[in-house]
Amino acid sequence: HMEPILLDRDKGPDTIQATVEVVEHMGAELYVYLQAGRENNLTARFSAEHAFHPGNNIGINLDAGHMHLFDGTTGKAIAHGAAYPE
Repeated sequence: HMEPILLDRDKGPDTIQATVEVVEHMGAELYVYLQAGRENNLTARFSAEHAFHPGNNIGINLDAGHMHLFDGTTGKAIAHGAAYPE
């Protein structure tokens, strides 16, 4: 599980493919729930300028410096990106 983070849709060497599951409109931002592979669920934050629809296949670049990772069972934080020192 990831806390919503701002992602970049531009293609690059670290681009991963994901399928849009759910889109939540939150004013100036979108929370987009993604499926990347069989067991990798991501929650991402994009600016509202983007248009997403369930079923869209998109390429995204993950910025490890802005990620928060959580244990899927306990919900406890297991890692924070460099932009969020503990």
